[in-house]
Amino acid sequence: MGDMKRLLAMTIVLVLALTGCAATAGAVTPASLKLPDSVEPTAGACAETQGAYAVVQVNPDVPSPRCQKVGEEQKLQVVNNTEQTVKAHLGQVDLTVGPHQEATASLAFGQYLVPGVHRLAIVGQLETAVELWLRS
Repeated sequence: MGDMKRLLAMTIVLVLALTGCAATAGAVTPASLKLPDSVEPTAGACAETQGAYAVVQVNPDVPSPRCQKVGEEQKLQVVNNTEQTVKAHLGQVDLTVGPHQEATASLAFGQYLVPGVHRLAIVGQLETAVELWLRS
């Protein structure tokens, strides 16, 4: 229960901080930030990501990794290792990735997500999700 209170407190602080900012073109507003799907991941372990991108591999059976910890400055990159086009959706980000291709989001996670666990929906040969744990 303590984690839920901490998440609520962080959300309130974030909303209050952002509402005090002047609105400009392309500015992040509280309404544009996606709230987390959960406080903690359902997967037993989450991989640490390094570098500018959090890479999700879409495979014919299951995506990899199933869960990963991401930073506010990182961007999502989806690599499609299947024979069909896949669509990936997370908040404001929608990626369509052709067979054996990759696509990268233009926004960093911190630009459209509130810290917490978010589920990246993947639709293609199979429908699945990957957990991305945005840490502040």
